[in-house]
Amino acid sequence: MGLNPIQIAILRWSQAVMADDVTVGSAPSAMAFDGTSLWVTQSGSSQITKIRPWDGTVLGTYDMGADGAVPGSITYDGSNLWVSAADGTVRKVRASDGVLLGSYTMSGISSALAYDGANIWTATAAKDTVAQISTKQAGLTLATVTLPSGAAPSGLAFDGVNIWVTHQGSNTVTKILAMNGSTVGTYQVGQNPVGVAFDGMYIWVANSGSNTVTRLLAIDGTLAGTFPVGAQPAGVVFDGNNIWVTNQAGNSVTKLHAADGLPLGTFPVGPGPTGIAFDGANVWTANTGGTTLSKR
Repeated sequence: MGLNPIQIAILRWSQAVMADDVTVGSAPSAMAFDGTSLWVTQSGSSQITKIRPWDGTVLGTYDMGADGAVPGSITYDGSNLWVSAADGTVRKVRASDGVLLGSYTMSGISSALAYDGANIWTATAAKDTVAQISTKQAGLTLATVTLPSGAAPSGLAFDGVNIWVTHQGSNTVTKILAMNGSTVGTYQVGQNPVGVAFDGMYIWVANSGSNTVTRLLAIDGTLAGTFPVGAQPAGVVFDGNNIWVTNQAGNSVTKLHAADGLPLGTFPVGPGPTGIAFDGANVWTANTGGTTLSKR
């Protein structure tokens, strides 16, 4: 790997390594950045891997003591990681050393997780519900929101006040007030929405069935554009200026200017990318069809 001259010029040596792929293990899926390290789950594996972003070094591999992680389900709360497991539990892992701190039984397998600044939200696609669980009294359910039958919630994002939920089964997203779990509104998007991200003003939704992303104004859900991306978009992340979308069937990632949706390029990555994360300097994709992460 070479060195990125822009990062050197602004004295960001810790993020100076340029784009490359890092091998982590079979079917990497969900990712989260803890401010220092990148964490990745492997679909169907009980292990999670910790990566040093600047050079791709594997810092450790930790066993959750579970049947296996669920694709798309990991989040960071400022101190700990929360990971969905295939046995219907959510596991709490200390980020500093990978120690398993707890295992909490949910109503079903969590298809997505998000942190709202105080507590954890979990989506259960098979039950058409989302729930808020306490980080202080881990395992305590603070609120449960029942969604329309067949909604199949698949993605979660927090906008500072509300939780947004994508409904893969009904081509909609729902906005939920995080403080009390009340439903604010439900809005139409594209076909089979999965990944979702907030850019400070807009909510971006990856529509896996229509090869587009939908942009909604976060304050009221107004449609602010629909933009073509690659084949079978899955994950979405905001890098401070741009939106990045993994194209699972296209083995690529698309970059859009967040302010206006202008396409800035589509770039090859590894096979079957789903998860995506931003480390403060670079975007990473989890190439679920293979064994690698791609750094762009």
